[in-house]
Amino acid sequence: MKNWKDPSAVLATEEAFIRLSHVLLGLILWEIATTCDYDIDVLRGRRRYLPTYWIYFTCRLSMAVSLTILIITDNISGLEHCTAWDVSSYAFAFLSLGLASSLILLRIFAVWKWQWAVVAVSSALWVSSIALNIRSVFSRQLRSEYVPQLGQCVPIDPARSMLNSVGILGSDLGLLLIMLVGVLNLKDHKDTPAAPRSFGGLWRLLWYQGVIWLTLAAVVEVPALVFIILNLNDPWDVMFEIVTLATISISATRMYRVLTDYQRPRTEFLPTDLSGDISEGSTNLTKIHGSTLDDATRVVMNATWDSIEMAPLDMHCRGAS
Repeated sequence: MKNWKDPSAVLATEEAFIRLSHVLLGLILWEIATTCDYDIDVLRGRRRYLPTYWIYFTCRLSMAVSLTILIITDNISGLEHCTAWDVSSYAFAFLSLGLASSLILLRIFAVWKWQWAVVAVSSALWVSSIALNIRSVFSRQLRSEYVPQLGQCVPIDPARSMLNSVGILGSDLGLLLIMLVGVLNLKDHKDTPAAPRSFGGLWRLLWYQGVIWLTLAAVVEVPALVFIILNLNDPWDVMFEIVTLATISISATRMYRVLTDYQRPRTEFLPTDLSGDISEGSTNLTKIHGSTLDDATRVVMNATWDSIEMAPLDMHCRGAS
């Protein structure tokens, strides 16, 4: 069996880690460059501005900054204060992952109509993960040293951050499962106009995004935890952590863009009374199947919670009229 603690094996693994970090940074920069039109449209008023845009924006920015700092430590010889650079990179990574998880949290609040028990449990999951990350940043768990043979900073015993990986995995999976249960619960309400027979429209989008998000979280976060538990060597311990950062952050922000750009079909809602002043929102809306909008649908469709707002109802009223 190969001895992964052997210096030659550690050096080879570290070189692979450096190449991987460069690839991921290139992927992130490509993602930002090819989707910056969304940010430009929001800031110029071409897309509707939502307060949650800044969660989305900061998540992407923190992801890029974290990997940029990591690349700096990989490419500058004789770099001093390795621990400070390492802690800075982790701090931005934890910020990006925490904000990505908060996008799930906001969906949960809206889908579950602010039920206090769900809000309490989901908030506790999210806060516990954030607390573990803050503890890791401000404690002495994250340390690194300069290795002359490599000419770069190398983390020291990153397996000590195992609790962080457990917290991130547990909170993400827990939040995603709560969200999916909430979406299924709305599907089961036959009087809910968004899902009377075909489970289509907005709820189909929420469901598919939730399943994809859950799958990605399991695929990238479980291996990261497994390698920390195995503790083959220090580079292997952090190899999948940067993969997790890039995958979760890119997926979360892409799903945010798709959700905020969602346009309901005009046939989904029809006005039943066109005599009122549509511009003042006095038109009553019902589903084609005859059901009225329930509280959950109002929370999501009418943007009571801005995190998953799609488009104003009055726009569709005008389109249908």
